[in-house]
Amino acid sequence: MRRDPGLPHIHMLPGFDGTGLLFRPLTEAFGYRCRTTSLCYEDELTLEDHLASVSAQLPPRNVILLAESFSTPIALHLMARQPARFRAAILVVGFARNPFGNWLGRWVADSFLGDNALETLLLNRCCDRDDVPPRVCELVREAQQWVSAAMVRARVHLVAGLDNPPDLSRIAAPVLYIRAKRDKLVSARLREELFEGLPQIALKAVDGPHLVLQTHPRACADAILNFLHWDEAGAAEPAPGGRQGGAALQLRPR
Repeated sequence: MRRDPGLPHIHMLPGFDGTGLLFRPLTEAFGYRCRTTSLCYEDELTLEDHLASVSAQLPPRNVILLAESFSTPIALHLMARQPARFRAAILVVGFARNPFGNWLGRWVADSFLGDNALETLLLNRCCDRDDVPPRVCELVREAQQWVSAAMVRARVHLVAGLDNPPDLSRIAAPVLYIRAKRDKLVSARLREELFEGLPQIALKAVDGPHLVLQTHPRACADAILNFLHWDEAGAAEPAPGGRQGGAALQLRPR
């Protein structure tokens, strides 16, 4: 069954795994209600490397961008540099600057992350392992086969060095922020920085861990599509008042 080309098309930037494999539960929850393209990273090391890689993989205009965790600062920098290119964005457990603290990120990368770096980072540092279902743990281990421990450590080093966020006021597109209520990585201070700086932002809180797309994919998929204000009778149109369980997801003007 082919998806209707008129459905919203979401381009998705992955978390610390960089593979896009961890989007599988979300794409299954979307079903045939939208189109998705999962982007991936290879050997990019610096922020500029990642910006160039992502920019080359995206369409030139009307981009609906979803960024998870590690990719959210990349998305924010790109949207601030090219605001007219983006139609809407979804930031999942996102941050604009170092979420680890002044020195902790480099310590985590150099001393805490061994051979099973991705599993250790996601299931021990970003989440409580007991809070993640076995099927999601298996998915993390599957993704780990495709990314080296050295690359995971390099990604932690990258975000640990993010001290200068972009000019958030330049981002013109409406943004949905999906917050995980039991997130162990992203602090309230980092979220508030985004809420204060982004001109248009809506919040959806989901009662889950940092891996909220994987543990609560249906709730996240429904919130995203409601934010895009799409139903079977019309095309995607980011707007205030998308319905979620009878309540509006209201954009908060800055």
